[in-house]
Amino acid sequence: MAMNELTQKKYDDIRLEYEKLSKKTYKDVPMYSQEYILKKLSEQFYLSVKTISDVIYYRV
Repeated sequence: MAMNELTQKKYDDIRLEYEKLSKKTYKDVPMYSQEYILKKLSEQFYLSVKTISDVIYYRV
């Protein structure tokens, strides 16, 4: 079953934002923890942390 284009776009945006946040460093040390990033994205996209995690790891 094909995914709706808007849903796919939203998932792509979530993955892009995750990548941006996870690559931020200060003196070669990651700035944000995995838990923080998931929580931040869940607030930003109005989804649960589990849903964000599923999207990031392609389980949806």
